[in-house]
Parts: sequence; C-alpha cells; structure tokens
Amino acid sequence: MYMTMKILFPTKIPYVNIWPRGLATCIQYSTFSNEARCLLFSKDCQICPHTSSRTLKQINFSGGRTVNVLHKQNCRTTTTRHFSCSLDNGKLQDTKCKSNIDGGRRLDAAKSLDAGRRWYTTSSSVLDESKQPSWKVLFFGTDYFSLTCLQSLYKNRCSNGLIQQLDVVVPQSRYIKKRRKKDDRIISPVLQYAQQNGLKVYYWPMKEEVKGYDLGVVASFGHLIPGKIINSFSHGVLNVHPSLLPRWRGAAPIIHTILNNDAETGVTIMKLLPKRFDVGPVLHQQTVSVPTDCTSQSLCATLADIGANMLLDVLRDLPTFTSQERPQTEDGATYGGKLSSEYAEINWSKSVEDICRQYRAVSFLIPLHTRWKGQHVVLGNMCNPEQIKDLSTKHSSATEGQICYHKEVDLICIKCRDGWVGFQHITIAYRQRLSAREFFNGYLSSSSAEIQYFS
Repeated sequence: MYMTMKILFPTKIPYVNIWPRGLATCIQYSTFSNEARCLLFSKDCQICPHTSSRTLKQINFSGGRTVNVLHKQNCRTTTTRHFSCSLDNGKLQDTKCKSNIDGGRRLDAAKSLDAGRRWYTTSSSVLDESKQPSWKVLFFGTDYFSLTCLQSLYKNRCSNGLIQQLDVVVPQSRYIKKRRKKDDRIISPVLQYAQQNGLKVYYWPMKEEVKGYDLGVVASFGHLIPGKIINSFSHGVLNVHPSLLPRWRGAAPIIHTILNNDAETGVTIMKLLPKRFDVGPVLHQQTVSVPTDCTSQSLCATLADIGANMLLDVLRDLPTFTSQERPQTEDGATYGGKLSSEYAEINWSKSVEDICRQYRAVSFLIPLHTRWKGQHVVLGNMCNPEQIKDLSTKHSSATEGQICYHKEVDLICIKCRDGWVGFQHITIAYRQRLSAREFFNGYLSSSSAEIQYFS
C-alpha cells in the first residue's frame, strides 16, 4: 500500500513526525538537516523503550524538497511501503491513499503542524495525539544545584505526568560540608527534600544494579557511576552539568568558571559514559553570560534554573535530542580540580581583582586564609576595594602582605600587587573570631612601630 502525504514544514520546527496510516511506525523528518528516521511506537502511541533505526530500510532524496522513505513495517515482516513528503508551504493537506486495496480513501482534517506534536493517521482522519512520555526516573544528587533539578522533576510528577516515578540516590554521608566544625556542617539538601516529600532514598555506593527505571538523571553528584549501573537503565543516564562542555569537566565547574574569569558559561545535558567524568555525547547545551561580580552561589542559582528547564525539555522529546547528539571534542577541553584548601590560600603578589575573584568563587565553602607569624589566619567579610582606595596614597611605599588598620571604615587591610584589600573579621589559629578593631587593639596597636605582614 502506497501513500503520499503533502505537509507544511514551518521554518522553526526542527522535526516533523509523519505517521503512516495503520502503522505503529513514525517517519521523523528534519527540516534543518534533511535527515529522516523511523521510530517504532506501541499501540497506545507511547514510544517503545528500544526505539530502533533498524526499521529504516532506505532513504532517497529526489525532486529537490521531496524525501522518499522506504522501510519495513516492523522487524518481523518484509512488507515495504513507500511514502513521499513534499516540503511545500501550507497546511497538512487532504491526501489520497494510492493503493489497490483501498485506493481513493481520503484523509480529512487539514491541520497546522506545531513543534513537538506527534501526528498519526487512522482509517478516517488525521489526529493530533499530543501525548508525552511518562518516565520512571532515578535521580542522583547532593547539593543545591542538584536540588533545583530534583524539585523541578518532583513538581512535574505531581502536576504534569511527564515523570511517573521518582526516587533518589545520595552519598552515604549525610553532609555536604565537612571542613568546618561539626555544628557548621550542612545536611545534603537533596536528602532533606527527598525525606520531606516521601521519596524513596538509596544510599551510595549501591551494592546492586538498579531495576525498574527507564532513565537515570545525575546533577552535581560527585561520584563516578560504573557501567553496570548505567546499563541497567533502558534509556541510559543523563547528566546535567553546569558548564559548556568540554570546558570544565570534572569537579566544581562553577567555581573554576569564576576563578578563571570566563566571560561565558552555560549548562550541558549529556549522556553519561562509564570510567570517565563528563565525556559523553552532548544532547542539549545553552550558553549564559557570566554576570560581573557574581558569586559562585548566585551563578549556581542561575544555572540550576536553566538546567532544570533544559532537562524537562529533553525528557519531553528524548528521541529527537538523542538523534541530534554530538560527541565532545578534545579541543578546548579543560578539567577542574577537586576543591581543596589551596584554592582559598591568598597569594599577596596577585592583583586586587584576582583576590576579589578568589573570594567570590570559594569563600562560601572555604574561607580565604593566609599566615601570620607562623599561624593560620582566616579572613572574612571582604569589602569593596573602592572603600579603601585612599590607602594607595597614604601608604604609597607599602609592600605586598603589609597589614594596616583602616580606622574610618573599621577594616583590616592588606597590600597586594596593585592595591589594597580589606576584611571585617579575622580568626587566628582557629580560635575565636575577632573584628578588625579587636585584632588591631589586641595585636597591632601595642607594637605600632613594627610593620606587620601576612605571608
């Protein structure tokens, strides 16, 4: 049986799905790349777990903007059918079915094509099904970036039906901060949210492979997931990564973005591969300009919102995004090291801008520190350098690391390469925190004749 379908392809629609009458097969045609593929669907018009291009027999392009697709009806028969789709401007037109069996039967209902909608034909008319998949998702996450993605999935599960089942995996440790005192540690927000909303929680490392889930979603998890876990999901595992991969693979990409003064960053959704972090094919990517003077926390919030929306977009039409995936190249690839206290150690030979950027990047997690008379010193609450510009004139002969108390603004100020930076608080040798005035009165005023330095 042969069928000719004349279809409008609006210029902004990347893919149009053409449903031959009576078949559980969809010809998906790209108006951008002139590519066609066949997707196998179940009887209720939900995409089958193992969509396969093996149903595609042959693609021939002829007549300029006409695509002819020859394919098998399914994997168990050798029946072939031929469809031609002309890319003329207009609406989905009434067409005649060219067949010796029921030739002359018409398809009524001319309709416009909307992005993301699936079309299929019955014996009488063309219908707009608009059905979306319903996923069983296992979510892997730990911190606040993860939490935004999890919240988006949970809200969708409650209201929209895109998520049918949602469970969570968190590390065995309940905390995301372990460097400070016990009272300062923060329980994983992902774990808290899962417990508050009655989500089933698994603890990492998992002893057995997971079963019963369509898809895994990873966001800022921090652990390498082995191949046996990835392969246990029928649609693999997606990773929501806050950088423009391949730049800043690995740990703390947002912190490294600010530390290195990147002008732009973004979010990448990629397929997870075993054995290496952040090297899988890219399904979706969005670029974001880095705001001036932003902190890691503010940039994280921005990227988390964008990533959560991108994730839902991908889940609504995973086959299309999968068909457009692209491998990562090694050109421009950079790796972010795991965050350690070294990233917060101040080098006084750096510029004011460098130290301010260091403070904005890491101080929320690890406070900036230096050394004084052999003791560890933590500096807190950095001020705007514009407040102390006058020190460059008052102490023009000061050298790098020199300490000065600025009485007018109540700040401990330190000379760096091209200016001064100031802080409101100081903690010496992990003892009680002191204000700038308390530090001056207790340690500097009694030895006013002696110049003090941080090293």
